[in-house]
Amino acid sequence: MTTFKDVLDVCRDLEYMGTRYGDASTPPEDPQDISGEIKEIDGRVFRTIITAGYKHLAENKDELNKINVFPIPDADTGNNMKLALRSGVLNQLYEPIDHLQEAVAKFAEDALMAGQGNSGTVLSHFFITLSAELAARGKSAKVPVAVFAECLEKCGADIHSSFPADKVKEGTIVSVVRKSTKLAAGAFGTLKELAEVWEAQAKTALYETPDELEVDGVYVLKEARAKDPSIDSDSGAKGFFYFVQGLGLACQKLISLDGVAGKGAASRKLTEAEFSAAAEVFDGSEKHQYCTECVIALKEGGTKEAVEEKLKDPKFGDSMVVVAAPAADGNSTLCKVHIHSDEPESVFDLLTKEFSATKIPLKVKSDDMRRQVEDSKRSYDPETFKVTMIMDSTSQLGRWASTSYGHVPVVCTIRGEPYSCSIDPPNANVVEFLNKTRHEEIPCGTAAPPVLAFRKVFEKALEIPDKPVFCMTLNKHMSVTHNNALEARAQLSEADQKRIHIVDHGYMFGPCVPFASVLLDAASKGYDIDQLLKLFEELRSRGYYSVFMNTTSVMRLVKHGRVPKEVGDKIGNLPDEMFCMPMGTTPAEGPPPLDYVKCAGSLKNKPSEPVAGPGAKLKGYRVMLEKLRDALKPGEVVRDFCYAEFARADTSNVILDLAKEVLGDKLVGSTHMWEPFLAIAAVAAWGGGFFSYWIDDGKTSRPV
Repeated sequence: MTTFKDVLDVCRDLEYMGTRYGDASTPPEDPQDISGEIKEIDGRVFRTIITAGYKHLAENKDELNKINVFPIPDADTGNNMKLALRSGVLNQLYEPIDHLQEAVAKFAEDALMAGQGNSGTVLSHFFITLSAELAARGKSAKVPVAVFAECLEKCGADIHSSFPADKVKEGTIVSVVRKSTKLAAGAFGTLKELAEVWEAQAKTALYETPDELEVDGVYVLKEARAKDPSIDSDSGAKGFFYFVQGLGLACQKLISLDGVAGKGAASRKLTEAEFSAAAEVFDGSEKHQYCTECVIALKEGGTKEAVEEKLKDPKFGDSMVVVAAPAADGNSTLCKVHIHSDEPESVFDLLTKEFSATKIPLKVKSDDMRRQVEDSKRSYDPETFKVTMIMDSTSQLGRWASTSYGHVPVVCTIRGEPYSCSIDPPNANVVEFLNKTRHEEIPCGTAAPPVLAFRKVFEKALEIPDKPVFCMTLNKHMSVTHNNALEARAQLSEADQKRIHIVDHGYMFGPCVPFASVLLDAASKGYDIDQLLKLFEELRSRGYYSVFMNTTSVMRLVKHGRVPKEVGDKIGNLPDEMFCMPMGTTPAEGPPPLDYVKCAGSLKNKPSEPVAGPGAKLKGYRVMLEKLRDALKPGEVVRDFCYAEFARADTSNVILDLAKEVLGDKLVGSTHMWEPFLAIAAVAAWGGGFFSYWIDDGKTSRPV
């Protein structure tokens, strides 16, 4: 019988349809069959090694998230390791390099740029060292398997240098990499022989981790396993084991490499772990709040060691990992820093001023680890809902809720190529792309989900007996998303049409996330379709949002026709950091117009009280929050406050802290940090801010 999981499978498959890696004009390279007697490693064989390792790791991503205990139980190790490898693997498949050292150098650079978290950064260091070892052996186009094994052992021996000496922990990915790669003495004749020994040694080292990982006298993994028996090892260490095991499976022809670049996606099914939110398994708390990462091109004379020495100062944080590698073009050295910090801005400022060859870092990111831990405790079971919930992918409540409702993906076009617009698209790293837009003008735009996409999701949802469908979409005045959903429904039988209820939330994005939060909560508490439609209508006239645009953001909106040209003409050439234009609605203007065209039109003569000068953005936030506070009537409160400065959790939380200060006890209930997705780059620029909410006057039918 069809279940909601099957609906999610269709939604996930749609993320591949028509996307850059799912339907490109040039098909991806088919990985070479390595089940035979492979005696030399060239670029093609290396391509299969990393593809098999990545595929097997990715298939076990959710287990890695679930058993994530150390150093922070934030349920993201699998995600981080997958992201570290994904873009590099896809680049190798679409732009194959047959020269071994050149292929490894490019893959190492991709891994350095894309890697996140401790384990992702350690993985990137592994391949950086492999590239350096191959370069030291003459930059060969291919090497015998025995030489490749020697290089792997060098990678293992050097892996500890990705951490300061006093921070290396046994019982983690570091010890498993080191122990498993003691391979030089093997004198291997074939890749299959190497794979068998490497996997066996990795497995042995993996199951030693509970007896090794000790923090302040506590064996962390053993303690966690007493609460959850599924925690049999360190998550990062197990991720590396799965990578190695993937190679072994490929050598035995026991793993299919279809679907890695978007092919064969229809055969994928969600696992129980992917369907359910990751369980919280550890009661400890991290003393620093933000997982902070920065990639720079080192200025002349700058070294990895000098960066490490500066960041050892406790004021910057702890859990530091620093890796460095030659850029693929050979013209510079890239340096990546991962550190847990309470002040990411101080880390970025230090690296930019003292070590970076460019005025803007190549990549910055901060994640709120405490919020991630809290989110990992939240979940819904959509199988118990009386209604199947469907929304377009701009209603991104967060990863914790992403398996509670079906997403019909909006498309983001980048340099003319389509990509799925979701939190975690199968073919792009959102944070990496947003960082790139700071350094170059990248043509991008958006496109509505096609009629066929909605129809596929509707048809699968209708297979669930006795459940109507609730579908919420973008504003019909600024996107054809809503009309495409209506057309998809019109193509179905009359009886099926009556089961599908499509609503337009009336905004560009704005309150759709707070609305999604309330509606999902109601569905989880047993609301039927009539109750949900009534609640939606109540919310629709109570939702508000504020978007804070710098100069680049405003001009981008003008270019895309989202804001009148007259608005752009008024701004001039003010630097981004010296200009903020709040846009949107507050209760001070009365009920929301529910028509973004009217909102934009109202800006023709007055660009919504722009703020110029130092601290413009913070002043802009305060202006809109004070307008909101002053407009609240007795008995009214602000609920489901959603906020973001994309890719920067630390500056995002500045908005929340200011909201708490200005609104006081008028800000109630859950808050949501909006996660970035690709379409943001099409309508806004780096550094812009956003918040949305709805006003509760106590007269709605929301669940209590």
